[in-house]
Amino acid sequence: MTGPPAGAQGDDAPPLSLARSSVPRLPRRVVRRPRLERVLEEGVKSGLVLVSAPAGSGKTLLLASWAAAHPGPVAWLSVEREDAESAQFWGRVLDSLRMVGGFPTDSLLATMRVPPSFDPRFVSVFVDACARLPRPVVLVLDDMHLLAGTPAEESLAAAVRRGPATCDW
Repeated sequence: MTGPPAGAQGDDAPPLSLARSSVPRLPRRVVRRPRLERVLEEGVKSGLVLVSAPAGSGKTLLLASWAAAHPGPVAWLSVEREDAESAQFWGRVLDSLRMVGGFPTDSLLATMRVPPSFDPRFVSVFVDACARLPRPVVLVLDDMHLLAGTPAEESLAAAVRRGPATCDW
């Protein structure tokens, strides 16, 4: 489950676009929500934050605004329905984390690969790799509701249950 970082999703998966793996740009005129941003910052310190609200209520804008001010690295993945299979999802997660950096290039997280046929043991290796990080890296999964009830959601739930304090979900 380790190897060169290139092709983390397997050779048949298209590369992750910058649009899906970058914190969205804030509009020139944005209404900041400092109270909610403080709540997010405090929540990240405890390890897991779930932002849930109806469509169009500004979740992505709030998270992007918070991420722009967060002092540490923030990896971003705009989830799509095509990420429903665990191997595809985790390949995208690894790509997003690698794009933001924040960890040594020779670390387990930097070198691990998702097996083409997803192996549930990958989740344990991923959690172990996060535990070895020298400092927390925040992972934002935008539109995760698109993967409700899928193998990707189930494997993410397993990772969250096993996750160490250095993984900020």
